[in-house]
Amino acid sequence: MAASTFKPAFLESIGAISPTDVCQVFESMISTRILLPAVLCVLTVLEREEMLSHQAGAWSAPLSTAQTSQPAQGTLPDVQLKHHKNPGLARTLSTMPAGQRLSFVEDLLRKEVVACIGMVDVNSHAPFMDMGFDSIGLLELMRKVRKAAEVDIPTTIVFDHPTVHQLAQELISNSLEAGAGSSCTPAQGLTMTGLSCSMATIVLAGLACRFPAAANTPQLFWINFVSSHDAIQPVPLSRWNTDSITNCAASDIKCLGHGGFIEDAEYFDAISFGIKPVEAHCMDPQQRWLLDTGLSALYHANHSKDSLMKSLTGVFVGVSTVDFAMSWAEDTITCESAYKPSGSSLSMAAGRISYSIGLEGPAISLDTACSSSLVAVHVAGTSVKTKECNMALAAGVNLMLAYQTTLTICHAGMLSPDCRCKTFDSTANGYVRGEGCGAVCIESSSLAEPKVGARKYCCVVRRVDIALRNLCKLLLCS
Repeated sequence: MAASTFKPAFLESIGAISPTDVCQVFESMISTRILLPAVLCVLTVLEREEMLSHQAGAWSAPLSTAQTSQPAQGTLPDVQLKHHKNPGLARTLSTMPAGQRLSFVEDLLRKEVVACIGMVDVNSHAPFMDMGFDSIGLLELMRKVRKAAEVDIPTTIVFDHPTVHQLAQELISNSLEAGAGSSCTPAQGLTMTGLSCSMATIVLAGLACRFPAAANTPQLFWINFVSSHDAIQPVPLSRWNTDSITNCAASDIKCLGHGGFIEDAEYFDAISFGIKPVEAHCMDPQQRWLLDTGLSALYHANHSKDSLMKSLTGVFVGVSTVDFAMSWAEDTITCESAYKPSGSSLSMAAGRISYSIGLEGPAISLDTACSSSLVAVHVAGTSVKTKECNMALAAGVNLMLAYQTTLTICHAGMLSPDCRCKTFDSTANGYVRGEGCGAVCIESSSLAEPKVGARKYCCVVRRVDIALRNLCKLLLCS
């Protein structure tokens, strides 16, 4: 059916829209980042031949009455984005000395914050969420700011600039540019035919870990390794009680009764991450440990939360076990319903880290079973090499929170009856499950070079590959 003969339900009440009017709406929506509704609106109202013109493999989209140049084959066309006009604030700032503009706008914003939540002492560098704002409260704050400053700004600006200081800087920048009648620099064409960037050498700039036998630092883990320390222990009662398991054979009970367990895995300092206790209670402990260990790796690489906020830093997490979700499904864990989906979902593991710090790079959780952590390092390294992100955090976690998974593996004959791993030994008879959480901060060599004089980075990653048989290989040079 042609687009012109189809009218969506939401258009019934507004009558016919001309192509020119729709293009103007489309342009406005782009400037306010409402992209998906704009695309749907245009594609359902305009004729296909009015929207797309195929010439020598290229395409262009008409925006209002402006003529767009034909881009090279396989590229997206440049789009001129217009700033919102802020006549009231722009007029005020134009008559004010440059050194007084920031304090003026910050004072204006602080007054509106006080009006919304009644806070007396407003820290200009504190995130609005930490002040007590929720999403609805931020919408009300922006309504008051628009009215007080006579500005026309998108509501989403408060999420992109989540402090009084950052929001004030953005308002000043937008207002002065709007007052001068300037527009954004056209977006550069994005090549769709392949990667054209150079493949930089990457380094591990920082790392952190949590392993059994209190190996909570790389140094302690190395000491346990070289001393052949036995980290296998009886299962803690905080995980499960083997005496209460009645549907298993005696040989199965022995396998269920031992493993490599992290001490105090159930404890978590939720307050330091700005997480409510009720939400922390519904979080998979694997998400908690990823937050803690991931941030420790970034600190080890001489980064802080403030320095990384709004940076193009990616997060790639390897995680595969769903013991917490199984316990929740069996009603052994009582949670507030609003936090259940995010607390038990593996896909949320990477996003929690990005959201907690304010990162703007990719956030991806990967599940490739036993190779999840190594594949996360591979994807993170590739992302940095191809300059998809400036820096990446790669992490992996595995906690044994329910006995069912261990029992299934035991029935498959994969676990050692004497609960000991004897890798590469003629007496090897299976393996023993263990826990752990590790994270590495991956940077390009050029980004890490200024730090070499103060602290050597951990190693240079010469190559990261995934073989055809799902084996991840890392070739490192210390």
